[in-house]
Amino acid sequence: MKASIPNEKSKPRVAAVVAEQMIRLLALLYLCIGILKLHSLFFPQTVMAQYLRMPNPIFVYLTNHTILMLAAVAEIAVGVYASVSRDSLLWRSAAMLWLTAAAFAYKLCLAAVHYTGPCGCLLGINRFLPIDRKSVV
Repeated sequence: MKASIPNEKSKPRVAAVVAEQMIRLLALLYLCIGILKLHSLFFPQTVMAQYLRMPNPIFVYLTNHTILMLAAVAEIAVGVYASVSRDSLLWRSAAMLWLTAAAFAYKLCLAAVHYTGPCGCLLGINRFLPIDRKSVV
């Protein structure tokens, strides 16, 4: 019995399988983060509840609760789309890249207005970490 030697044709297949698994893993991560954000919206801690009632520093006509709800729904939608869709890897990757770019742009806008308040995107976890609050925003 001969051992099969990988040839050049099998390399793209392996790369595609690895890329597919990475997309599914990242999609699961987006899904979990979105669910955690929804949980923090419906069962807020007292410090988080005060933050959620405040107006958002970028979209001043909306509260932080509304912005966090929109982010959670977007993360869940992209997570579900990227994990169960049969669309091409390119489209699912593009959806995840779009969401990441939107989150990055939002953080840049927060930095541009010199926002120093709490960050709802970390779900209040940053209170337990030994990180300076100014370095998180």
